Amino acid sequence: MWSRVHKLYHETQAENPDELNPRNIKSMKGRWKRLCENAGKWVAALEEANWRKRSGMNQKDIEMEAHTIYKTNGSKFQDLVVYNDVMSKHSSTKRSRTFENGEYHIPSNPETPTTGGSTISRPTGRDKSKKKEKGKATQSGSEVAAELHALRLTRDNENELIAKKLELESQKP
Repeated sequence: MWSRVHKLYHETQAENPDELNPRNIKSMKGRWKRLCENAGKWVAALEEANWRKRSGMNQKDIEMEAHTIYKTNGSKFQDLVVYNDVMSKHSSTKRSRTFENGEYHIPSNPETPTTGGSTISRPTGRDKSKKKEKGKATQSGSEVAAELHALRLTRDNENELIAKKLELESQKP
């Protein structure tokens, strides 16, 4: 495995000689070991920060809290860009329903970028469904109210006509 990693690194380094320094397999293994240790400590700090989450905290606040927790070990977490890159690639290989019949599909090549995922819409959730039903009830209620208002106007008009008819009859000798 490390010989393949070394080969890929040197191919990438040849394309970007100003950005990447030459490395041997031993230095790559050492870097990998440090990344894994730091990432493990970072994940623990993130979990602790999530556990300490208070009302009104957003994701950025939680991340800042995680940095504070991580610093108690003596240094700042320097590998956030690498961690986020690895995590974003990891999350893109999760199973997702992409077939009409609801079956799961795992991309055959996880390194291939996806273009937005599934085209099938997600099922309506419980809360959204209730809100939609409430909207329908409100709408039908407003329709009923409009009909009742129209009936009331009709009844008022009929009452006015009856009152005028009675007044005219009472004025006749």
